[in-house]
Amino acid sequence: MSRKTMKKKTVTKPLIRYALITLLKEKSFEDITVHEIVDKALINRSTFYLHYQDKYDLYDAIAADLLLELSTTLEKANIYSFKKLLKDYYYQNKPLDITVQFLEHIHANADFYAVLLKQHQFQIQFTNILSNFIHTGNGLPRIMTNHIAYGTVGTIIEWLTKDTPYSIHYLANLISRLTISEILEYKNLQID
Repeated sequence: MSRKTMKKKTVTKPLIRYALITLLKEKSFEDITVHEIVDKALINRSTFYLHYQDKYDLYDAIAADLLLELSTTLEKANIYSFKKLLKDYYYQNKPLDITVQFLEHIHANADFYAVLLKQHQFQIQFTNILSNFIHTGNGLPRIMTNHIAYGTVGTIIEWLTKDTPYSIHYLANLISRLTISEILEYKNLQID
């Protein structure tokens, strides 16, 4: 593949993706046509079909990429002993680093998340990733991690719907505080 072709590909795919996201702000996915996507992206149909089979393939690719980035962000997070995490939060009175990193990822992709989190299937996949992350290695029952994950997703949707009126730090502090208090309450733990 030539350098020119590679450069074209890296420019075209984001145009197609942003075209779909822009259209999703205006109408439901089922009402969007490939013709509208290519018109919005200012490309021809054949260029679209070089990258995607149809609009469903495009949607799946966008969702898969975001969910992979989310998983990677959570996996790379600076996680250590749960008790140490609680103590650090309690004594430093600052949001958990993981919450800040997580929200930075959401904010960097706010246009996509604002639209995709309104889609039921994507919301479930997103929440499952978050619940699995919270559940791993901390001894909480699944019902508790789901509760925390769904509450966090609801807060993020509200934040994105209102065009992120709060800073990442403020929201991270709020989510961290609510999450930690729920976990402490459930486990009946005291901070020494």
